[in-house]
Amino acid sequence: MKYLRALVLLAVVALLGGAAACYFGWLPNPLASRANPGTAGSSLDGSDPADSGILRIMGWVEPAGGVIDINGIPGDRLERLAVAEGEAVEKDQVLATLESRALKQQQVDLLVIQIAEATARRDAEAQLAETRIQTAKLGQDKVKLQDLQAESLQEKIRLLEDNLALAQKDLDRLSKLRAPADASGLSDEIVSEQDLERQQLVVHRAKTELGAAKADLRGLQETRQLNAQAAEADYGAALAGKTEAVAAIPIKSLQERLEMAKADLALSEIRAPSSGTVLKIFVRAGESLAQKPVLAMGDLARMVAQAEVYEVDAKRVERGLPAVIRSPAFHAPFDQAGLQGKVVSVGRMVNTPELKSLNPFARVDRHVIPVRIELDKKDSVEAARFVNLQVDIEIHTGK
Repeated sequence: MKYLRALVLLAVVALLGGAAACYFGWLPNPLASRANPGTAGSSLDGSDPADSGILRIMGWVEPAGGVIDINGIPGDRLERLAVAEGEAVEKDQVLATLESRALKQQQVDLLVIQIAEATARRDAEAQLAETRIQTAKLGQDKVKLQDLQAESLQEKIRLLEDNLALAQKDLDRLSKLRAPADASGLSDEIVSEQDLERQQLVVHRAKTELGAAKADLRGLQETRQLNAQAAEADYGAALAGKTEAVAAIPIKSLQERLEMAKADLALSEIRAPSSGTVLKIFVRAGESLAQKPVLAMGDLARMVAQAEVYEVDAKRVERGLPAVIRSPAFHAPFDQAGLQGKVVSVGRMVNTPELKSLNPFARVDRHVIPVRIELDKKDSVEAARFVNLQVDIEIHTGK
């Protein structure tokens, strides 16, 4: 019994020692190239010599533009899905409709009605203000008419002054022609007393008419001045009233609110940001939206492979190097020959691996450099069958 226990203990110690030797590279790891292609060609693993010219790593295939997560408004509810998984869509095509769309459409319709009512009210107020302006202009025209009346009165006054001067001259002439009586009380009357009195009456009438005309002119001038001030005030008030009436109706703010409501309404429809294919639907009709996307889509016309190259091997990778992408999931003959591509970019950021190695002896403290491999156009169709498919990648470094 003791002998059996000793053998078991010895076997456990030997197994642990072998694992440690493989981990630290003291012994070659027979599982490295088969279980973890990403370690092939690395001097730390010793699986393949660095001068083999082929760097074997792990990666995955995805659309060249990446996988796009399409989100909705958190807290809203999905009313209708307009697409299915695997369906090709065009840019701006409606993918889904949210439950809030009906309410938001009502808000847009209400604002449209309010703008129409406000516009009609503004037009009516503007028309009324324009009528007041025209009335004020009539007052100004009345002042101009009074100016003409004043000129006419001035002409009349000049005529009356001439008549008065002529009547006074006739009166003076008649007064000189009337001879004084002699001592006997007799005289030769060339101008009778009656003629003289009649001429005096003419002079008096002329003076009276002239005074009345001057009084009318003074009254007209005073009235004209008051009317001019009133007409100017009415005109200014009418103009200000028109401006105030137009400004008091908030059409501009209503229009801005309408644009905001339309933008909010547009958010109730989820549209495709670009042409592509629906890859996965995460939310179904009737479900509430949270942080997870509604669906994922991508343009499968051009596919790439994202590779993770360990930092010790990154110096062997350059742009333009040919690469072969392999997976047993590919159709024949690609499952044997693989997909052809070339390296188009080598990242600058050192990251931790996203893909986990299947090798139980692989070190967990490795760091990788992202490498992007563009597939040939004819091979992109095969790669597009399974987005995010984990693949084995061979980069022919020639070094």
